Amino acid sequence: MGYKGSQTSLSFFISERELSEDEKRGETLRKFMEKGFRIESERLSTNPVEKMWKSSGDEPII
Repeated sequence: MGYKGSQTSLSFFISERELSEDEKRGETLRKFMEKGFRIESERLSTNPVEKMWKSSGDEPII
């Protein structure tokens, strides 16, 4: 299974609850996934996108 940024890949890393809460951020998450960024579910907080920025060291692209 590759990281294509599909809903299946996202739900693999993000729980259903977090995915639904951040549904509007799905596009940004997909862009990160396409670039090869891996979301570590154990490090996710209520805002997985900001957590990912902090862990990856990249600036937000929104």
